[in-house]
Formats: sequence, structure tokens, C-alpha cells
Amino acid sequence: MEPPSAPGDADLRNIIDKLAQFVARNGPAFEIMTKEKQRDNPRFNFLFGGEFFNYYTYRLTLEQQILNKQQRQEESSRIQAVQLAEQERIKQHVSKPEIQSEILRIKGQINESEANVKQHEHHLRGQLVTQIEMAIRQAQLIRAQQLSTASGLSLNDIDNVINPLIESCTKDAINCAKQWVVNESEGSTTSRDTICMHLLNISIDSSATFQTRLHIIYLINDILHYCRKKKAADLQQVLEGIMMPMFSTTHCMTDLDDSKRAKLDKLLAIWDKHEYFSSIVMGNLKNPSSSLEAFHKEQLRFYDPLVKQLQSTVEVKIESLKHQHREFVSHAENELRVIQTPPIYTQPPPGYGGQQMMQPQSGGNLVGGAQQFDYDHGHHTRGHTAGAGILGNAPQIQDYNHGQGPPTALIPGDIHQPPYQGGSDPNNLRGEDPSLIPSVPYYELPAGLMQPLVKLTDHDYKPIKSADIRLPPAIPPTPRLLAAMEAFYAPPNHERPRNPEGWEHNGLFEFYKAKRRALQTGSDERSSPSNRKPFRRGRSLSESRSASRSPAPHHRRQRSRSPPRSRSPPRSRTPPRPR
Repeated sequence: MEPPSAPGDADLRNIIDKLAQFVARNGPAFEIMTKEKQRDNPRFNFLFGGEFFNYYTYRLTLEQQILNKQQRQEESSRIQAVQLAEQERIKQHVSKPEIQSEILRIKGQINESEANVKQHEHHLRGQLVTQIEMAIRQAQLIRAQQLSTASGLSLNDIDNVINPLIESCTKDAINCAKQWVVNESEGSTTSRDTICMHLLNISIDSSATFQTRLHIIYLINDILHYCRKKKAADLQQVLEGIMMPMFSTTHCMTDLDDSKRAKLDKLLAIWDKHEYFSSIVMGNLKNPSSSLEAFHKEQLRFYDPLVKQLQSTVEVKIESLKHQHREFVSHAENELRVIQTPPIYTQPPPGYGGQQMMQPQSGGNLVGGAQQFDYDHGHHTRGHTAGAGILGNAPQIQDYNHGQGPPTALIPGDIHQPPYQGGSDPNNLRGEDPSLIPSVPYYELPAGLMQPLVKLTDHDYKPIKSADIRLPPAIPPTPRLLAAMEAFYAPPNHERPRNPEGWEHNGLFEFYKAKRRALQTGSDERSSPSNRKPFRRGRSLSESRSASRSPAPHHRRQRSRSPPRSRSPPRSRTPPRPR
């Protein structure tokens, strides 16, 4: 789109261009002011929709775009400069030896906490395996006891038969035990299951010796021979179920030597030769390690509810440890961020600072002062600059009453007077307002609330009555307080130097000066003649006369020994000054 045509008159074009620049900088208020002043000037008809109005609108839009672009570029450059300065400041701060030491200490604590969590997790999971084995073992014993109760066959009776066989594996002991087992198994299937379950529990117990396990296997070998001879298929099937875990557990013992292994291999060869077991069972017996692992998995599936309960308990403990570790890491990372961030002592809050407060001009929103427009399209001149802060460069003062405010007799702008001191508010803002009475014990209140109860004349210890503590009233900040904050947050200069921690040198000078003056005034008042008490040495004239008229003789003798006293009244002596 083609831009509107410009006026041929160079002066008029200069007026339009200059006015567009000023309106773009100072806002629409400047255009309104120009319309009011140049209403009757024919050269400004373009402001009222006349000729070259489109050109003026085009130039104004163009100037606004240029100004916005410049402002964005300046803002971007400023932000980039601030970021670079902040990065450099952080880099210099972090490079300090004491900061590096703190960073290494905190990172070491994080690594130590992580290692502790992993170690505890490994320990708990190791304990879980043992707990599951013990829980399954206990469940198997309970199951055997339940079968014993249901069959009426006591487990002690089974032990009485098996113990002689375990101690001495003779043919007679094996035959006696075999005959007893066969007789009890033929009478009741429940008794058969009870005997087989109890024999399995004895054999797979972790405390069982190789001799105990081998002798029980010898007994089952003879019973299998009997079952094959007598065609007792039911008993043989039950014995197949317990032989695989029994034989695998014995074959996988850690202290198994060659001689012991040879005895087991000999039994395995007999079973394979006489086909005591099916081909599937024999295949499992020939691979004891895999058979034992399969048995353990089967046990876990059978006692799954019990296993899940133990796993859930351990997982809760592990998650609790991990949660504590995450909280510690979060706290440590926050501490790292605080340590790595350089302290800022001169950063003012919003609305305060060392910068001068800008006051708008009557001509509109003019930043940094308005430029007076030369309607004769000549050179523009600088107008009045923006106003400084309301209180100017006020010296720093100390508000020892934390916002209570000065007395009514003290004008707000006179910040050189000593601050107001006293236990009660001069405007009676505290009084007995119930909202100012604390609702918590005094030891839970901020310590600064005791300050109004300490007067300038107090120099020795004097207990403070906790019942006199009051909360500060909700009053707007006074000009005195605003001036104090303006001076406090102002950047340091040669008139107000600060120490490396950011505090002003001799900042409490006025306070101690006022306190010494108050102490001296109080001392003078106590030592003035009007406040002295009469000092009497001895008795008065009337007392002497009354004493001389006493009839008691021993009093006269006692008085005769004392030196004579003058009847004239004693001369006044200046009492010693209190120290």
C-alpha cells in the first residue's frame, strides 16, 4: 500500500513530522493540547480532518512503531546487561573459598544421603527374602498342624517313629518306620497327607543335617519299593510330590562333598533303573538346581497373599526412606541456591529507592520532562524536568518506635529531631483497644514489641511487664517513616558510607546521643535542690528539751557521759551527690 502524499510545503511537512514525533513520545494529551492552542491556525487544519490528515496519521503511526521498537531494543539490552552483571556477580560470589567449601559440604551430604538410601534399600530387600522364607515355613507348619488335627494323628507320634530311624538307619528301623507309615496311610488319606507333609517339613528345614535328610530319603525309597510291589498308586503319587523338593534340597546343600553326592547319585540310578517315577519327575530329579528353584516359585504362588503383605510392608519402608531423601535433597538444593546467591543489601522495595520519583507534567505523560514544541517549526528547547523525590535527598534517620510516629508537636518533615520515646502512643492509638492485646503468650511474640516499653532513661536492668505488651496499631506510614525508608534504601555514597555487610557507619549515633542526653537530664533532675530530701543530723531543739525533762535518773547519767550538744539548730549541709 502506497503511503499518503506529503505536503509540498517544506515548512508544513516539518511541522507535521515534528508534531507526530512529539505526540508519539508524549501521548494523545499532547495532541489535545495542540488542538486547543492551534484551533484558529490554518496551518494545523490537518489535526481536524483537513488536508494532509492521512499523512499526519501515517507519520504518527510510523513514529509510534519506531519508538516502540527502540523501547523494546533498549529494554532487551537492559535486561541482557542486568543478566550478564548478575551472572558475573554470582560467579565472583561462588568462587569465594568459604562458599566453595559450603557447596562441597552440602553436595557431600546429598551423596551420603543417596548412598544411605541405597544401602538401606538393599538391606531391607535382603531381609525380605529371609522374612518370606520364615513366613512360608511357619505357614507350612501351621498347615501340617491343621492336617494333624483333622486326621487325629499327632505329629509327636510321627516323630516317635521317625527319630529312631534318623539316629540309626538300620534295616530294622527302616522296616518298622515303613510298616507304620503304610498302615497309617491305608487307613485314612488325611493321615497319609499328614505324614508326607510332616516328613517334607523335616527334610527342607534349614537346620536339618545331611544325615537327617538322607535317612528320610532311604525310608521313602523303601516305601516306593513297597508301593510298586503292592500296586499302591495313590501313596506312590503323593511320595512323588514330596521327593522332588526333598531330593533337590539335599543335593544343593553347600557342605556336600563327593562321598555324600555319590550316595544320592546311587539312589537316583536305582530309581531310574526300576522306573519308580515318571519320566518328567526323573528329569527334574536329575536337575536339582532348577527343580529347587521351581519349588520355591511354586511356594511363592501358593502363599501369594502372605508374600504380598510382606512385600507391601517393605515397600512402604523403602518409599518412606526415599521420601525423606527427596525432602532432604530439596532442602539442600534450596540451601545451595541461597548460598550461591550473592547477598543484596541496597535493593529497595517497590515504590522506594534511590531513584527520584517522577511527577507528571500538565501537558501529559512526559517521561524525563516535556520538550516544549516550537509551533514556529524551529528548534525545540528543553522544558522543566521531572520533579525529584517528595522528600528530596533526606538524610538517614532511625525510627526507634518502628512506625509509632512522632509526637503531634513534631512536624513530619523535621527528621532531625530525636525520635519519639515512651510507653504509650501520643495519639492514644494503643489505649485499651482489645484488638491490640496479644492473644498468645509473650514468649511467642516478636521481640521488637518490647521496644516501646524501654525508655531512653533506662540504663540498668528493669524487668518488663509482659501484660503491658501491645501489638502495633494498623496505621498508614507517616511521612517521617517514608523519609527514613527513602534514606535507608538509598545507595551508599561518601556522605553515608556503609560497611562490607551493608550497614551504615555510625547508624546508631543519633540514638546513643539522645540516650546520653536523656540520662544526663534524668541525673540532673535527681540531683537538683528541689528534689533533695532534708538531711538531719541528730535531734532537733524540741527533742533535746524533751529529753532533758525526762525524770529517769539513768538517762541523765547516760547523757552526762556524752559530749555537750548545742541547742542551736544544726546548720544545713549539702548532701553528697549520688554516684
